[in-house]
Amino acid sequence: MKKILAVGVICKDNVNELRRTLLSISAQTENAHEVIIVDGSKTPINKKSSNIEDIIKKLKEKKVSINYLIQKGDGIASAFNYVYQNSSSKYLLYLNSGDEFFSTETIKNILPFLEENKSLYCFGSLICNPLKNSIKLAKPSKKIFDIYFKNPFPHPGVIIEIKTLNKVGGFNDELKQCMDYELFIRLLLKYKIKPRIINLVVSIFYVGGTSTNLSSLRKGMKRSWQLHNQEQYYPNVFFRIMFNLRVILYSIIFNIKIF
Repeated sequence: MKKILAVGVICKDNVNELRRTLLSISAQTENAHEVIIVDGSKTPINKKSSNIEDIIKKLKEKKVSINYLIQKGDGIASAFNYVYQNSSSKYLLYLNSGDEFFSTETIKNILPFLEENKSLYCFGSLICNPLKNSIKLAKPSKKIFDIYFKNPFPHPGVIIEIKTLNKVGGFNDELKQCMDYELFIRLLLKYKIKPRIINLVVSIFYVGGTSTNLSSLRKGMKRSWQLHNQEQYYPNVFFRIMFNLRVILYSIIFNIKIF
């Protein structure tokens, strides 16, 4: 039977992080979903870790559909695309390996909202920094204007219709960083897709991955806009100056004290 929600998991050479994510998925009280794992490791993680294989086996015993895909050397954006291209569900939520669901009833709490048949849903994500024992709730922005200055949505809290991903061409394979941000620029400004923002925490996101590397993050955000520089919504000089000032200020604050 076709599932309504797919959970896409991207991993590469990180057994412990993948284990945390899969355990979180396995703990869900609602099993109306499929799991698609895209592994970019030289040696697939499930082949070198019996622990991962045991968790996958338990998921299958719970009637959760599992699709373990191997993809090498094509980059993270391509891996994101590989997930939705191999999904048979209606909606898709991405969790990078290491991320986990906020509670055991997260999927159960999400499903009623998906019955509204919107193209894009934006929930909250709990961003964790275990090294400094601090947390921050990342809420989606209700102001589309914010897209000019920042990524308005925490990507582990975004659920998107797969039909919509097909329509807009998925993630841009050229980008090594900020693929989600560039996608949101297209969805909001080019295709005029308005998100359904919901006050529900979906996932826990751990600081320390590539998405928190400030140097590559800044380059990725700039490159995301460059890909749109022929569009009428491309920000003017004032917006671009404000954007750069904001990124610089964020970098200074982030390096002094994370969150």
